[in-house]
Amino acid sequence: MVHRGHGALRHPHPARLLTICYDGDFPELYRAEAILGAEVICRPSALLRSFEIWELTNRARAYDNHVYIVACNGVGPDAGDNYYFGHSMIVDPISHKLAQGRGTQEVVFAELDPDPIKRITYGTVSPMTFDHLQDRNLAAYGNVLTPARSRFEPAKRV
Repeated sequence: MVHRGHGALRHPHPARLLTICYDGDFPELYRAEAILGAEVICRPSALLRSFEIWELTNRARAYDNHVYIVACNGVGPDAGDNYYFGHSMIVDPISHKLAQGRGTQEVVFAELDPDPIKRITYGTVSPMTFDHLQDRNLAAYGNVLTPARSRFEPAKRV
């Protein structure tokens, strides 16, 4: 449950959109959702890669797009002997982790600030002077949504 904090709601229900697990690797999807008005993006996952990648992608997508990320990851073994490490988290629009779970089943929650980008970072009085959506160089996006391939070959494509 997301609580918008201090009774100062701009809207009774923040704009929420959804991505899933592997979607976290695609910044343009989160950008598109932010442009559509997302304030909170939920990311349910069954991520097997490292905690570092999990944390990096959640924090980067929140910061890049000035949105909250509510990311829940599976925990424990599955029928195929894969082990999911948990560490669900809630990240604010300036990349600050508001809450993080451990490698066990538990509830993770946080109070969300209705004006999260008034300060450049948490614990400071310096005002935020930029908006990642408004300040984009749209001309630089010309070839972003075209077919592409990494210069490095993966071990196996599935």
